[in-house]
Amino acid sequence: MDTPQSSWRILVVDDKAEDAQSVADRIAGEEFGGITTECEACPSFEEALDWLGKKQYDLAIVDLVDDRKVGLFPGNKGQDQEAGEVVLELIRATRALPVIFYSAHPEKVIELVNPMIKCVDRGGDPQDLMNTISEIFDSGLPSLIREIHEIQRTYLWDFVALKGAILESDSKNGGLSMLLARRLGYMLREKTRLADSRDSVSSMEYYIHPEPEGSLRSGGIVHDGEQYWLLLTPSCDLEPKNGRLKADWILMARCTEITQHAIVTEWMEKQDSKNHKANVRRLLQGNAPQSDRGFYLPAAYGIPHLFADFQRTATIPHSDFGGQFRRVATLDSPFAEAALARFARYFGRLGTPNLDLDAIITQLHTTRQKSSA
Repeated sequence: MDTPQSSWRILVVDDKAEDAQSVADRIAGEEFGGITTECEACPSFEEALDWLGKKQYDLAIVDLVDDRKVGLFPGNKGQDQEAGEVVLELIRATRALPVIFYSAHPEKVIELVNPMIKCVDRGGDPQDLMNTISEIFDSGLPSLIREIHEIQRTYLWDFVALKGAILESDSKNGGLSMLLARRLGYMLREKTRLADSRDSVSSMEYYIHPEPEGSLRSGGIVHDGEQYWLLLTPSCDLEPKNGRLKADWILMARCTEITQHAIVTEWMEKQDSKNHKANVRRLLQGNAPQSDRGFYLPAAYGIPHLFADFQRTATIPHSDFGGQFRRVATLDSPFAEAALARFARYFGRLGTPNLDLDAIITQLHTTRQKSSA
Protein backbone atom coordinates (compact mmCIF):
# COMPACT_ATOMS: atom_id res chain seq x y z
CA MET A 1 0.00 0.00 0.00
CA ASP A 2 1.40 3.42 -0.94
CA THR A 3 -1.21 5.47 0.92
CA PRO A 4 0.16 7.91 3.55
CA GLN A 5 0.59 6.43 7.02
CA SER A 6 -1.76 7.97 9.62
CA SER A 7 -0.63 8.76 13.16
CA TRP A 8 0.75 6.05 15.41
CA ARG A 9 -1.80 5.26 18.12
CA ILE A 10 -0.28 4.49 21.54
CA LEU A 11 -2.11 3.33 24.67
CA VAL A 12 -0.49 4.21 28.01
CA VAL A 13 -1.71 2.14 30.96
CA ASP A 14 -0.99 2.92 34.62
CA ASP A 15 -3.21 2.45 37.66
CA LYS A 16 -2.19 5.95 38.74
CA ALA A 17 -4.12 8.29 36.46
CA GLU A 18 -1.66 11.18 36.81
CA ASP A 19 1.30 8.97 35.86
CA ALA A 20 -0.51 7.56 32.82
CA GLN A 21 -1.41 11.05 31.64
CA SER A 22 2.11 12.35 32.25
CA VAL A 23 3.65 9.67 30.03
CA ALA A 24 0.97 10.15 27.36
CA ASP A 25 1.55 13.93 27.30
CA ARG A 26 5.30 13.41 26.94
CA ILE A 27 4.91 11.12 23.92
CA ALA A 28 1.95 12.71 22.12
CA GLY A 29 2.96 14.67 19.05
CA GLU A 30 6.43 13.14 18.84
CA GLU A 31 7.53 11.73 15.48
CA PHE A 32 8.85 8.23 14.90
CA GLY A 33 9.88 7.40 11.37
CA GLY A 34 8.34 10.67 10.22
CA ILE A 35 4.91 9.77 11.67
CA THR A 36 3.38 11.60 14.63
CA THR A 37 1.85 9.90 17.65
CA GLU A 38 -1.53 10.06 19.29
CA CYS A 39 -1.71 8.84 22.89
CA GLU A 40 -4.51 7.75 25.17
CA ALA A 41 -3.99 7.40 28.91
CA CYS A 42 -5.86 4.68 30.76
CA PRO A 43 -5.81 4.46 34.59
CA SER A 44 -7.23 0.95 34.83
CA PHE A 45 -5.87 -2.35 33.56
CA GLU A 46 -9.38 -3.77 33.33
CA GLU A 47 -10.52 -0.80 31.24
CA ALA A 48 -7.39 -1.01 29.08
CA LEU A 49 -8.26 -4.57 28.08
CA ASP A 50 -11.71 -3.36 27.06
CA TRP A 51 -10.16 -0.56 24.98
CA LEU A 52 -7.75 -2.97 23.31
CA GLY A 53 -10.69 -5.15 22.32
CA LYS A 54 -12.57 -2.26 20.74
CA LYS A 55 -9.88 0.05 19.35
CA GLN A 56 -6.83 -0.35 17.14
CA TYR A 57 -3.50 0.59 18.73
CA ASP A 58 0.03 0.30 17.40
CA LEU A 59 1.79 0.09 20.77
CA ALA A 60 0.92 -0.33 24.46
CA ILE A 61 3.07 1.17 27.23
CA VAL A 62 2.16 -0.62 30.44
CA ASP A 63 3.16 -0.23 34.07
CA LEU A 64 3.19 -3.36 36.22
CA VAL A 65 -0.01 -4.11 38.05
CA ASP A 66 0.25 -4.39 41.82
CA ASP A 67 1.02 -8.03 42.72
CA ARG A 68 -1.86 -7.96 45.20
CA LYS A 69 -4.27 -7.38 42.31
CA VAL A 70 -3.15 -10.36 40.24
CA GLY A 71 -5.86 -12.56 41.67
CA LEU A 72 -8.50 -10.12 40.47
CA PHE A 73 -7.69 -10.86 36.83
CA PRO A 74 -9.43 -13.72 35.04
CA GLY A 75 -7.38 -16.67 33.87
CA ASN A 76 -4.37 -16.19 36.15
CA LYS A 77 -2.51 -19.38 37.00
CA GLY A 78 -1.96 -18.83 40.71
CA GLN A 79 0.40 -17.24 43.18
CA ASP A 80 3.57 -18.24 41.30
CA GLN A 81 2.69 -16.14 38.26
CA GLU A 82 4.19 -12.65 38.14
CA ALA A 83 1.92 -9.66 37.58
CA GLY A 84 3.70 -8.85 34.31
CA GLU A 85 2.99 -12.33 32.97
CA VAL A 86 -0.70 -12.02 33.84
CA VAL A 87 -1.07 -8.65 32.13
CA LEU A 88 0.89 -9.82 29.08
CA GLU A 89 -1.22 -12.95 28.67
CA LEU A 90 -4.41 -10.90 28.79
CA ILE A 91 -3.07 -8.46 26.20
CA ARG A 92 -1.92 -11.33 23.95
CA ALA A 93 -5.39 -12.86 24.13
CA THR A 94 -6.95 -9.54 23.09
CA ARG A 95 -4.75 -7.85 20.50
CA ALA A 96 -1.52 -8.41 18.53
CA LEU A 97 0.71 -5.39 19.18
CA PRO A 98 4.12 -4.58 20.68
CA VAL A 99 4.26 -3.88 24.42
CA ILE A 100 6.67 -1.79 26.51
CA PHE A 101 6.69 -2.47 30.23
CA TYR A 102 7.50 0.91 31.83
CA SER A 103 8.08 0.12 35.47
CA ALA A 104 10.17 0.94 38.51
CA HIS A 105 10.73 -2.81 38.85
CA PRO A 106 12.03 -3.91 35.42
CA GLU A 107 13.64 -7.00 36.97
CA LYS A 108 10.17 -8.53 37.26
CA VAL A 109 9.67 -8.67 33.49
CA ILE A 110 13.19 -8.67 32.08
CA GLU A 111 12.88 -12.38 31.16
CA LEU A 112 9.86 -11.58 28.96
CA VAL A 113 11.82 -9.27 26.66
CA ASN A 114 11.82 -10.17 22.95
CA PRO A 115 11.29 -8.27 19.66
CA MET A 116 7.60 -7.72 20.54
CA ILE A 117 8.10 -6.98 24.25
CA LYS A 118 10.47 -4.37 25.68
CA CYS A 119 11.24 -3.22 29.20
CA VAL A 120 12.25 0.29 30.32
CA ASP A 121 13.24 1.34 33.83
CA ARG A 122 10.96 4.16 34.95
CA GLY A 123 13.71 5.41 37.25
CA GLY A 124 16.29 5.64 34.44
CA ASP A 125 16.98 8.24 31.78
CA PRO A 126 13.66 9.57 30.38
CA GLN A 127 15.17 9.33 26.90
CA ASP A 128 15.36 5.54 27.28
CA LEU A 129 11.60 5.29 26.78
CA MET A 130 11.71 7.43 23.62
CA ASN A 131 14.60 5.35 22.23
CA THR A 132 12.71 2.12 22.89
CA ILE A 133 9.58 3.45 21.18
CA SER A 134 11.70 4.44 18.20
CA GLU A 135 13.30 0.97 18.13
CA ILE A 136 9.89 -0.70 17.96
CA PHE A 137 8.59 1.48 15.14
CA ASP A 138 11.89 1.15 13.25
CA SER A 139 11.49 -2.65 13.40
CA GLY A 140 8.53 -2.39 11.00
CA LEU A 141 6.29 -4.62 13.15
CA PRO A 142 3.57 -2.01 13.87
CA SER A 143 3.49 -1.02 10.21
CA LEU A 144 3.23 -4.65 9.11
CA ILE A 145 0.37 -5.34 11.55
CA ARG A 146 -1.48 -2.35 10.11
CA GLU A 147 -0.79 -3.58 6.61
CA ILE A 148 -2.37 -6.97 7.33
CA HIS A 149 -5.56 -5.31 8.55
CA GLU A 150 -5.61 -2.96 5.55
CA ILE A 151 -5.15 -5.75 3.02
CA GLN A 152 -8.04 -7.67 4.55
CA ARG A 153 -10.25 -4.58 4.65
CA THR A 154 -9.63 -3.50 1.06
CA TYR A 155 -9.90 -7.05 -0.27
CA LEU A 156 -13.22 -7.78 1.40
CA TRP A 157 -14.88 -4.41 0.70
CA ASP A 158 -13.21 -3.14 -2.48
CA PHE A 159 -13.00 -6.49 -4.26
CA VAL A 160 -15.26 -9.18 -2.83
CA ALA A 161 -18.19 -6.89 -2.11
CA LEU A 162 -18.03 -5.28 -5.57
CA LYS A 163 -17.42 -8.53 -7.47
CA GLY A 164 -19.82 -10.64 -5.44
CA ALA A 165 -21.87 -11.91 -8.37
CA ILE A 166 -18.80 -13.07 -10.27
CA LEU A 167 -17.23 -14.71 -7.23
CA GLU A 168 -20.36 -16.33 -5.82
CA SER A 169 -19.57 -19.78 -7.17
CA ASP A 170 -16.01 -19.61 -5.79
CA SER A 171 -17.25 -18.66 -2.33
CA LYS A 172 -19.08 -21.99 -1.96
CA ASN A 173 -15.95 -24.13 -2.00
CA GLY A 174 -13.54 -21.98 0.00
CA GLY A 175 -12.17 -20.20 -3.03
CA LEU A 176 -12.48 -16.73 -1.52
CA SER A 177 -10.62 -17.61 1.67
CA MET A 178 -7.90 -19.28 -0.41
CA LEU A 179 -7.64 -16.20 -2.63
CA LEU A 180 -7.40 -13.90 0.40
CA ALA A 181 -4.66 -16.06 1.93
CA ARG A 182 -2.67 -16.00 -1.31
CA ARG A 183 -3.26 -12.27 -1.69
CA LEU A 184 -2.00 -11.69 1.86
CA GLY A 185 1.07 -13.80 1.20
CA TYR A 186 1.91 -11.92 -1.99
CA MET A 187 1.28 -8.44 -0.60
CA LEU A 188 3.25 -9.07 2.59
CA ARG A 189 6.12 -10.55 0.62
CA GLU A 190 6.26 -7.41 -1.53
CA LYS A 191 5.84 -5.18 1.54
CA THR A 192 8.84 -6.66 3.30
CA ARG A 193 11.21 -6.62 0.31
CA LEU A 194 14.22 -4.35 0.66
CA ALA A 195 13.14 -0.85 -0.27
CA ASP A 196 16.45 0.23 -1.79
CA SER A 197 16.79 -2.55 -4.38
CA ARG A 198 14.36 -4.88 -6.08
CA ASP A 199 17.31 -7.02 -7.16
CA SER A 200 18.42 -7.88 -3.64
CA VAL A 201 16.87 -9.77 -0.75
CA SER A 202 17.90 -10.05 2.87
CA SER A 203 19.02 -13.42 4.22
CA MET A 204 15.85 -13.56 6.35
CA GLU A 205 13.77 -13.78 3.17
CA TYR A 206 15.35 -17.14 2.37
CA TYR A 207 13.50 -18.92 5.14
CA ILE A 208 10.13 -19.61 6.64
CA HIS A 209 10.76 -19.58 10.38
CA PRO A 210 9.78 -21.28 12.55
CA GLU A 211 9.40 -24.43 10.47
CA PRO A 212 5.74 -24.76 9.41
CA GLU A 213 3.80 -27.47 11.17
CA GLY A 214 2.64 -30.52 9.29
CA SER A 215 4.45 -32.76 6.87
CA LEU A 216 8.12 -32.40 6.02
CA ARG A 217 8.93 -30.60 2.80
CA SER A 218 11.87 -30.29 0.46
CA GLY A 219 14.13 -27.39 1.39
CA GLY A 220 13.58 -28.07 5.08
CA ILE A 221 16.58 -27.45 7.33
CA VAL A 222 16.98 -29.78 10.28
CA HIS A 223 19.55 -30.32 13.02
CA ASP A 224 20.58 -33.63 14.58
CA GLY A 225 22.27 -32.15 17.63
CA GLU A 226 25.61 -31.77 15.89
CA GLN A 227 25.01 -31.09 12.20
CA TYR A 228 22.62 -29.23 9.93
CA TRP A 229 20.98 -31.05 6.99
CA LEU A 230 19.00 -29.88 3.95
CA LEU A 231 16.07 -32.09 2.93
CA LEU A 232 16.11 -33.01 -0.78
CA THR A 233 13.22 -35.47 -1.07
CA PRO A 234 10.39 -33.86 -3.11
CA SER A 235 7.60 -32.48 -0.95
CA CYS A 236 4.97 -34.49 -2.81
CA ASP A 237 6.68 -37.70 -1.67
CA LEU A 238 6.57 -36.54 1.95
CA GLU A 239 2.82 -35.87 1.99
CA PRO A 240 0.79 -38.82 3.29
CA LYS A 241 -1.79 -40.15 0.85
CA ASN A 242 -4.33 -42.74 1.93
CA GLY A 243 -2.27 -43.25 5.06
CA ARG A 244 0.95 -44.02 3.14
CA LEU A 245 4.02 -42.11 2.03
CA LYS A 246 5.67 -42.41 -1.36
CA ALA A 247 9.03 -41.89 0.30
CA ASP A 248 9.94 -44.48 2.93
CA TRP A 249 13.41 -42.92 3.09
CA ILE A 250 14.41 -39.25 3.31
CA LEU A 251 17.32 -37.91 1.29
CA MET A 252 19.38 -35.13 2.89
CA ALA A 253 22.52 -33.14 2.09
CA ARG A 254 24.97 -32.46 4.88
CA CYS A 255 25.57 -28.77 5.62
CA THR A 256 28.91 -27.47 6.83
CA GLU A 257 29.75 -23.93 7.85
CA ILE A 258 30.83 -21.92 4.82
CA THR A 259 34.07 -20.94 6.59
CA GLN A 260 35.21 -24.55 6.14
CA HIS A 261 34.88 -24.39 2.35
CA ALA A 262 38.22 -24.41 0.53
CA ILE A 263 37.46 -21.21 -1.39
CA VAL A 264 36.65 -19.32 1.79
CA THR A 265 39.61 -20.64 3.80
CA GLU A 266 41.96 -19.75 0.94
CA TRP A 267 40.55 -16.22 0.85
CA MET A 268 41.09 -15.87 4.61
CA GLU A 269 44.67 -17.16 4.35
CA LYS A 270 45.51 -14.79 1.48
CA GLN A 271 44.53 -11.77 3.62
CA ASP A 272 41.57 -10.65 1.58
CA SER A 273 43.15 -10.40 -1.87
CA LYS A 274 40.79 -9.12 -4.58
CA ASN A 275 40.95 -12.31 -6.64
CA HIS A 276 40.15 -14.58 -3.71
CA LYS A 277 37.39 -12.26 -2.52
CA ALA A 278 35.90 -12.45 -6.01
CA ASN A 279 36.01 -16.26 -5.77
CA VAL A 280 34.08 -16.13 -2.50
CA ARG A 281 31.48 -13.85 -4.11
CA ARG A 282 31.08 -16.32 -7.00
CA LEU A 283 30.71 -19.19 -4.51
CA LEU A 284 27.93 -17.39 -2.62
CA GLN A 285 26.20 -16.50 -5.89
CA GLY A 286 26.45 -20.05 -7.20
CA ASN A 287 28.79 -19.06 -10.06
CA ALA A 288 32.02 -20.61 -8.80
CA PRO A 289 33.62 -23.63 -10.55
CA GLN A 290 31.68 -26.78 -9.66
CA SER A 291 29.04 -24.53 -8.09
CA ASP A 292 26.35 -27.12 -8.84
CA ARG A 293 27.97 -29.31 -6.21
CA GLY A 294 26.19 -27.44 -3.41
CA PHE A 295 23.95 -24.60 -2.30
CA TYR A 296 24.78 -21.66 -0.05
CA LEU A 297 22.43 -21.02 2.89
CA PRO A 298 22.84 -17.51 4.39
CA ALA A 299 22.85 -16.93 8.13
CA ALA A 300 19.52 -15.96 9.76
CA TYR A 301 17.37 -16.88 12.76
CA GLY A 302 20.32 -18.51 14.52
CA ILE A 303 21.28 -20.57 11.45
CA PRO A 304 24.98 -19.99 10.62
CA HIS A 305 26.33 -19.46 7.10
CA LEU A 306 26.12 -22.97 5.61
CA PHE A 307 27.02 -24.84 2.44
CA ALA A 308 24.81 -27.82 1.60
CA ASP A 309 27.18 -30.30 -0.05
CA PHE A 310 25.51 -32.55 -2.63
CA GLN A 311 28.49 -34.93 -2.50
CA ARG A 312 27.75 -35.62 1.16
CA THR A 313 24.24 -36.98 1.20
CA ALA A 314 22.55 -39.45 3.52
CA THR A 315 19.23 -41.26 3.67
CA ILE A 316 17.33 -42.27 6.77
CA PRO A 317 14.02 -44.09 7.24
CA HIS A 318 11.11 -41.66 7.51
CA SER A 319 10.03 -43.49 10.66
CA ASP A 320 13.35 -42.60 12.37
CA PHE A 321 13.17 -38.90 11.59
CA GLY A 322 11.08 -37.59 14.48
CA GLY A 323 13.27 -38.44 17.42
CA GLN A 324 16.71 -37.58 16.10
CA PHE A 325 16.15 -34.41 14.07
CA ARG A 326 14.89 -30.98 15.14
CA ARG A 327 13.13 -28.95 12.47
CA VAL A 328 14.73 -25.49 12.30
CA ALA A 329 13.33 -23.69 9.24
CA THR A 330 12.52 -24.28 5.60
CA LEU A 331 13.66 -22.53 2.46
CA ASP A 332 10.97 -20.28 1.07
CA SER A 333 10.01 -20.18 -2.61
CA PRO A 334 11.83 -19.77 -4.98
CA PHE A 335 14.95 -20.69 -3.00
CA ALA A 336 13.75 -24.20 -2.18
CA GLU A 337 13.07 -24.86 -5.88
CA ALA A 338 16.46 -23.37 -6.79
CA ALA A 339 18.26 -25.72 -4.37
CA LEU A 340 16.46 -28.78 -5.77
CA ALA A 341 17.07 -27.68 -9.36
CA ARG A 342 20.78 -27.35 -8.68
CA PHE A 343 20.85 -30.76 -7.00
CA ALA A 344 19.10 -32.26 -10.03
CA ARG A 345 21.59 -30.62 -12.39
CA TYR A 346 24.52 -31.89 -10.37
CA PHE A 347 23.45 -35.52 -10.40
CA GLY A 348 21.87 -35.37 -13.85
CA ARG A 349 24.86 -33.88 -15.65
CA LEU A 350 26.49 -35.93 -18.42
CA GLY A 351 30.10 -35.50 -19.37
CA THR A 352 31.20 -35.66 -23.03
CA PRO A 353 34.69 -35.85 -24.60
CA ASN A 354 36.18 -32.43 -25.31
CA LEU A 355 36.21 -31.24 -28.89
CA ASP A 356 39.53 -30.32 -30.57
CA LEU A 357 38.74 -26.61 -30.39
CA ASP A 358 42.10 -25.53 -31.86
CA ALA A 359 41.39 -27.55 -35.01
CA ILE A 360 37.87 -26.15 -35.27
CA ILE A 361 39.10 -22.56 -34.89
CA THR A 362 41.69 -23.20 -37.62
CA GLN A 363 38.94 -24.52 -39.91
CA LEU A 364 36.75 -21.50 -39.23
CA HIS A 365 39.62 -19.15 -39.96
CA THR A 366 40.43 -20.94 -43.24
CA THR A 367 36.74 -20.84 -44.24
CA ARG A 368 36.58 -17.09 -43.55
CA GLN A 369 39.72 -16.45 -45.65
CA LYS A 370 38.25 -18.39 -48.58
CA SER A 371 34.95 -16.56 -48.42
CA SER A 372 36.75 -13.21 -48.38
CA ALA A 373 38.93 -14.05 -51.42
